Amino acid sequence: MSPCIRTRSSGALGEDLDLLQPAQLKAVAELAGRLLLPGAITLLQPRLLAAAATAPETAVAELVWAASHSLTGLVEELSGFVVAHAVSVLPATPQEALAALAAAQPELMAAIMQAIAVAVAAPV
Repeated sequence: MSPCIRTRSSGALGEDLDLLQPAQLKAVAELAGRLLLPGAITLLQPRLLAAAATAPETAVAELVWAASHSLTGLVEELSGFVVAHAVSVLPATPQEALAALAAAQPELMAAIMQAIAVAVAAPV
């Protein structure tokens, strides 16, 4: 919470973001969204994406979380990550996460599946 408070008062998030764990980054992003701090969310996005990249089995769950918090930039980046790394992400993703994405964001799920199909069909 303190990174958001510092951002609110000073306009800068500070270097302590590098010390936060993924769950803490998500909490800061949620608070930044509630406090209407789009700049803070923009600074958090690369760290949240990197966290998903280091644990591909969580990428779809992170996508569901980002969509539920209207983090559209992160949703786009995570969707791109899932499409680009579908071969490693999808087999490692729990079925519950895929079902949650399909239930909560059916249009997004359809768009991702279509993008994967296009990528698979593209000549190498």
